[in-house]
Amino acid sequence: LDYAAMEYKIFVGNLPFGIEEDELRAVFDDFETTYVKIVRNPEGESRGFGYVGFNNQDDYEAVLRQQGAQLQNRRIRFDRADPKNAQRPPGPSTERFDRQDRHHGRAERSDRFERFERRSGDVRNSRQAPIELDQSKPGWWKAMGRPPTKEPDNPHGFPGITSFNIEMPDGCDFVHFFPLKVNPELLPPETRADLQRNYVLCVIGVGPDDVSAPIVPPPDHDFNFSEAIGSHLSNASEFGAAMAAAVDFGSVLLVCPAALANRNVSPEHVSTMLEENYIRHIFLEHVHPILQRPALVEALSDDLTWRYDSTTVTVDAVYMDERVACYNVDADGIVQPDHRSANAAAQESGRRIVTGDELDQRALVCKLGSSGRLQLPAVNSNDLRIVGNKALEHQKNARHELLHHPSGWYTNLTTITDFDHRDRFKSAEKSETRLSITRKHLFKEIEDVEGANAQEYPVFKALYLCPSRLMGYTLVLSEVPPSEDQTEPHKESVATTTVLALEGLIHARSLSMRLPEFRPPNILAKQASMQR
Repeated sequence: LDYAAMEYKIFVGNLPFGIEEDELRAVFDDFETTYVKIVRNPEGESRGFGYVGFNNQDDYEAVLRQQGAQLQNRRIRFDRADPKNAQRPPGPSTERFDRQDRHHGRAERSDRFERFERRSGDVRNSRQAPIELDQSKPGWWKAMGRPPTKEPDNPHGFPGITSFNIEMPDGCDFVHFFPLKVNPELLPPETRADLQRNYVLCVIGVGPDDVSAPIVPPPDHDFNFSEAIGSHLSNASEFGAAMAAAVDFGSVLLVCPAALANRNVSPEHVSTMLEENYIRHIFLEHVHPILQRPALVEALSDDLTWRYDSTTVTVDAVYMDERVACYNVDADGIVQPDHRSANAAAQESGRRIVTGDELDQRALVCKLGSSGRLQLPAVNSNDLRIVGNKALEHQKNARHELLHHPSGWYTNLTTITDFDHRDRFKSAEKSETRLSITRKHLFKEIEDVEGANAQEYPVFKALYLCPSRLMGYTLVLSEVPPSEDQTEPHKESVATTTVLALEGLIHARSLSMRLPEFRPPNILAKQASMQR
């Protein structure tokens, strides 16, 4: 194509990688287009951007005024195209920018790229010139440039965070952005790309004088929460579905422009920036590494209304034949087949799950060592069919300690340990702890849980940041359709399920107050090194 001859041509960025030219052309059905081109690599894969030509200037200008459109749940953007850049052959001076274009959907000349980055505060030299931010102006954060890269859509179609909330200690009006250093290998690709530019990882916290103050939610929060979940609860009630609730505690990291580091910002502005994606959150669903399990047990024991219920140990074993077996470990340490989990995993997962009699046979030869590692009998046969079935590659143990509340809620303290069996003498590779509060079904009576369907479909998700504590939490509401053999649909009222959902928030806030207080990352790093 002679791009230089296409006078009315726009650049289209942030395209979904799976679309074809016809799908992109459909976005501009209301205009007279002359051609549509998606730029691809030598393997024929889309690079996430393209060009669209128009027959007249009126259409060209009208499209540019729109600034973008929605395509397959992604916000694609429009910009004026540079004809000279489209003809410029790749070379050493442009390779670096081409690599970044694969992530950010740009294929513009390097000088235009730098002009854009300078305008958005995204060039490395801008680190030497701090941005003046007047927080009294509406939308002041937009002066920091464009937002960080948006995370990919959930492949299962589950909803993202729809409500951002900051639970502030009483009398505190600001949060502080503390820069944080994290191993890049632990971060998603889009975050690693952002950190190569003028973005940083931060956590928000408060000063030592505020960490011990009681957490006071906004006075209108519970009402707004009830309004937000009302439509979901009504839909579930209409179709005879129940609702389940889960609160997961974890660390909340924020990807934000470097200009925000070491600044004080009002919590209302932080919430708005999260909603507008000027700050992107990363929620790590495990307990902060500095927290030891005994400290969590002590925090849970402080509330005498929670009672110890049970302890279970599950094992997911990956064999050399690439098949996965699900086991339970009973009170005597005997490995038992977990047919329920195996059958559920076989229906939902594409992995090769061991089920039925074969699961029974594999469990018979397993023993659990004192370290938690599965032990299998030595096999000297050269028959690979036997060795393959009995040779382990990887193992994940989950120890669930359940506490029960009279209102029907459960607290689950889970310790997950990974073992690599390729080295038979290697100790546990990784261990992490997770903390959650759940109610499988939002019913009035605890007995209603028995025999109900266990399949859950998330419909609502809210994030709660607690700047005075080391962890925040998410609250997820899920629909639980009636099981096939259920004769009567669920008929619980919306009012009842709303009250029970709010009850879960109350439990989460109460537990949050008993968790360790916030400490700046540099202090935590020193404490972690002392523990090691």
